[in-house]
Amino acid sequence: MKRIAKYLAPVAFALINSPLLADEIPLKDISAYLNKLTTAQTDFTQANADGSVATGKLFIKRPGRVRFEYAPPDKSLVLASGGQVAIFDAKSNQPPEQYPLTRTPLNLILAQNVDLGKARMVIGHKAIKNATRVVAQDPEHPEYGTIELVFTA
Repeated sequence: MKRIAKYLAPVAFALINSPLLADEIPLKDISAYLNKLTTAQTDFTQANADGSVATGKLFIKRPGRVRFEYAPPDKSLVLASGGQVAIFDAKSNQPPEQYPLTRTPLNLILAQNVDLGKARMVIGHKAIKNATRVVAQDPEHPEYGTIELVFTA
């Protein structure tokens, strides 16, 4: 479980350019946007618990698939597909660690039908400057990860 915490517990800032305007975008509007989304690519920044920062590319193919490609020097890879999340650590000679997608907040945005208003994992939703920020975490298992999505116009 420590491996999933290393890669998914830190806050991942995914900046997804959306046609939505940026007062506080209602969760139902963000959900509708995500439900229409089939593919997306963006840069991500991950703030780690030790204060370090990792960056990379994020690829989404809804429903159910995501790929985090970490930039050097990390070079790690996180994949979600087939209801599983696999973490490939380039620094180890170990096989990838796998977890059920439902044990991570990624499940919120990769689900067939996204409804952030009813999602018990949404723990924050607010407008900041020209963006709306949504924070999600499993309330019963915060060690499984936190994800922060920032939607801009």
